[in-house]
Amino acid sequence: MSSKFFKDLKKSLEEVIAHKEGKLDLYSEYIEVPEQNRIMKRIMNYEDNLLEILKNSEEALAYLNAAFMDEDQEVFLLALKHVLKAQGVDISAFAEETHIIHQNIYYMLSRKGNPRWHNFRSIIDAMGLQFKLEAKHK
Repeated sequence: MSSKFFKDLKKSLEEVIAHKEGKLDLYSEYIEVPEQNRIMKRIMNYEDNLLEILKNSEEALAYLNAAFMDEDQEVFLLALKHVLKAQGVDISAFAEETHIIHQNIYYMLSRKGNPRWHNFRSIIDAMGLQFKLEAKHK
């Protein structure tokens, strides 16, 4: 993957953390408008842009892996929530597949969420993902 991808991913994660801390709702982006020969500032909701990116399964997986590296589990749970939303997962059907009541899934993915290991594994498994441990890079 390109270094631009990782820069964009880092920016997205920083925005998620800033949003979590209540410091960010929108972000600006400057775009060139060739037909008017000028640069325009476009305001967009960062979450809408992030959700569009996360529709791509490879980018969603990289996003989840990067969020998993954060020491705060809330960052990973928020990333997981973003991926489920971006990929249009129906929580009711997803709940049946995981054998977890859909209200519990919403709660687990909330700011107060603290999923038990069994439930967490059920969610990851239902998403077609698995955990892989590797040695830390020193």
